[in-house]
Amino acid sequence: SNGKQHHILTGLVFDETGDRLCPTHTNKKGRRYRYYVSKKLVHESNDNSDGWRVPAKALEDTVTREIHKLMKDEARLIEGLDLHEGNSKQIQNSLELASGLADQILNADQASRRTTLESLVSRINLHADRIRIEMDSSQLQNEPGLITLDIPIEMRRRGVERKIILSPNGASTVDEKIIKLIADTRNWFNQISTGKAAMVREIAHQNNVDENDISRFLPLAFLAPDIVETVLAGKQPPELTTEKLKRLKSLPLSWEEQHRLLGLAR
Repeated sequence: SNGKQHHILTGLVFDETGDRLCPTHTNKKGRRYRYYVSKKLVHESNDNSDGWRVPAKALEDTVTREIHKLMKDEARLIEGLDLHEGNSKQIQNSLELASGLADQILNADQASRRTTLESLVSRINLHADRIRIEMDSSQLQNEPGLITLDIPIEMRRRGVERKIILSPNGASTVDEKIIKLIADTRNWFNQISTGKAAMVREIAHQNNVDENDISRFLPLAFLAPDIVETVLAGKQPPELTTEKLKRLKSLPLSWEEQHRLLGLAR
């Protein structure tokens, strides 16, 4: 609890077999990466293919964002809490409580968010096609009950790790790092093509970037337009990361070959 980053869903997340997911983290090159891992995977003797290893931030962001949306949606709340028969004062009181909880979940510090989620959420179940969140409705009205929130998703594997991909009906998973890399390379090429810079060394000096990096990454300015659109929409495959683009030895000129190389079906 004294760490800079807390796993705010500890004890609440379960996989489709009912196995609880435990908080864990790894350190790589000085960076700390947090995960929720099926308890069975904690023991090395278990088969990794039977468990889940989900990046913590992606799961936490998805859960908190969707709960916040529900708590701010008065029509959905009235339906979920079955408040149609209640008087106007009861309805208003429940909606105000929900709005207050939504603000705490989204804007409070991690410790407060954890406390709020623990009081509201009974269980989070992960499935291949959805995240099911079960919430205690007694936090919003004076009687026990359950609100169930289903978030349509895809769970895609990258080794042992699983990446959350929201369905087309949900929000997209936009990777700001990839977008920035592509934008930078287009900016560098623009500087050369317009004469603002005569050589790579000038671009490196003007942008405070290593000269070798510019030479290696500049071909990304010629990515196929529909690949760029896919990245902007957050619909790229989980395997397509900034690190993968940076490690490319060469980028084919053919857009068709670019799609095959980057794992994008046409």
